[in-house]
Formats: sequence, C-alpha cells, structure tokens
Amino acid sequence: MLILKGVEVYRNEKRILKNINLSFEEGKFYTITGPSGAGKTTLGCVIKGFIHPSTGEIIYPRGNVKNLQERMGFLLQFPERMFFCDTVYDEIAYGIRNFSLPHERERIEEVTSLLSIPPELMKLPPYKLSCGEKRLVALASVLSFEPDWLILDEPFSALDWENIKKLKDVLYILKEKKTVILITHDLSPVLDLTDELVLMKEGSVILTGAPETIPWKIVEESGVELPIVPYFILHLERHGIRIPRSVKRISELTEAIKERLERRRNEGKV
Repeated sequence: MLILKGVEVYRNEKRILKNINLSFEEGKFYTITGPSGAGKTTLGCVIKGFIHPSTGEIIYPRGNVKNLQERMGFLLQFPERMFFCDTVYDEIAYGIRNFSLPHERERIEEVTSLLSIPPELMKLPPYKLSCGEKRLVALASVLSFEPDWLILDEPFSALDWENIKKLKDVLYILKEKKTVILITHDLSPVLDLTDELVLMKEGSVILTGAPETIPWKIVEESGVELPIVPYFILHLERHGIRIPRSVKRISELTEAIKERLERRRNEGKV
C-alpha cells in the first residue's frame, strides 16, 4: 500500500494540491478524474516521484518509497511526442537498456505480443506509425522493464474508437497483473475497469470510492461528463426508476431497465 498523508504542492506561491490524503493498494485499478486544472497530472507526478510534496509525506510501509517509485511505469499524455530513437525496436528497448536489464529480445517479444505490435513495424521510424500504433509503442516501452505499478496520464487522448478498444483490451490484461493508476477526464472507456474512483477539483480530492458507491450527482456537478451508464442511472432515479449501482455496462443497464419496467407493468404502474 502507498499512502499520501497531508500532501500539498505549491508552484509560484500557488497551492496546486491541497491536503491530499489517499491510499493505493497493490493489485487494484484506480481512476483519477476531474475537470481540467483539477491537479490530476500533478498528483500522478507526486506518486511517481517526479514532483516532491511541499508539505506532507508519502509512506510505503513495505519498503523504501524511492525504490518503489523508480520501478513505477509512467505513460505521459501524448507520449509519442517524446520519441527520440531511430526505430520502434530501439524505442521499446529504451527502458530495458536504461535499467540494464537482461534478456532484451525476450522482453520485447513478450510485450509486443501482449500489445499486438506486428514484427514488421520494429524497424520503422516511430514517426511513420499511426496515432494508435504510436500509443501502443509508447506503452510497450514502459511495460518492457516490467513495472509492478503503472501510471497512465490520459492514455485515450486523440485515439479513435477502434484504438480505444484495443488499448482497453490491453488494460483488462494489465489489471490482473499490476497496480494501475489511470488519469482521465473521460470516464467512459474505463468505468468498468475501475476498482476505485478518485474525484478531484481545484487541487482537492472531492470523493473516493468504488463506482457502485459513488454519488454520481456530485461527479456531474464537478464538471466531469458522466459515462452513459451512470448518466442514465442518475436520470432514471429522478423519475422513480432505481437501477442497481453495480451496473457498469450498457448490456447490464438494458437488462435492468427491462426488469424494472416489467415489474412496474405487473404492478399496474405502466
């Protein structure tokens, strides 16, 4: 478990993060959301160790915090803008070489297989790839040194739906193997992946909890656009139709609505 206790960050005398108290358990999938300027990326950088807290502390009861942070993978927003190697292979191998890890080729074969990156791309310059391919190569570079913790900053930005689905399929696999902290303003692609949601606004944590316990009205009022499932759950509740909060997928929502309407019909209310 990683614990943030009373963490604050100041920049040019402005308080960017305000009294952050959070804990992150190993093996869970966390989603940090909030409107633009909420402090989401800054919080991710603090967790990783890129930014040191101005006040407060970060505690890792199982060992040294710095050692943990060094082994965290961090996928920056628009990571493809940071490419500097001549080939896709070298770009993916960068993390392996940076940590002087053995079995370079085996590691690369494993991660490219996981992400379905075809062998014919490996000798190409990264700039020749499509947007979706670049994002997968950037993720492969992070995964190649086998981090136990993974922080992803807006990984779906600028991706079309096909590439969003590809990346989401990968996240389902990673969720079973790693601690994932995903930062996003758009909850739609990740709601059914999320074990715990962290809502931020203006540098503060507004609420945390499992999606089925979240008061979606507060999320909506914070300026975050609700995914379609909680949007309908919230608005159906306003019309007296209660849907279980455990519902996350559209197929589940459809079945739940059918069940409620059938029940109301049998009660003579429809």
